Amino acid sequence: MKYIFLIFLFFLLCNPLWSQENEEKKAEKVIKEPTFYGFILDRTKSKIGRDFFENFSGLWEFPPGTEHLNIVIDEQSDPRWGSQILIFVEDTLVYYTLLKPRSEDIDQKAEEAVQVVFNYLMDYLKYQKYLEEEKFM
Repeated sequence: MKYIFLIFLFFLLCNPLWSQENEEKKAEKVIKEPTFYGFILDRTKSKIGRDFFENFSGLWEFPPGTEHLNIVIDEQSDPRWGSQILIFVEDTLVYYTLLKPRSEDIDQKAEEAVQVVFNYLMDYLKYQKYLEEEKFM
């Protein structure tokens, strides 16, 4: 009976130590997961979309302070009208256009999209700066 009590006492005292080790291991796993930022992700499906993506990514340069954001270029094909191009910054739709399969249109729309996304990111930075100033007042 004495041994059973000692074994019970041993498990009772070791349980908090064991659970603390498990919590530390879980925290290490969370910290070690990589995070990737500053990418332009291609979710296009056709040659038109791929050409648009290549033109956009060739012209694009992240403004300073926005390297932690990702841009997603998505495409929805429409046989009658060409392709619908959607550009998201994180989860926010920033740009939408219908794209015809003419190379001049693709170049023009890519330049327009770069300007629109750049302006959005500049406004985003201004808003973030405003929020930081309001927080410290």
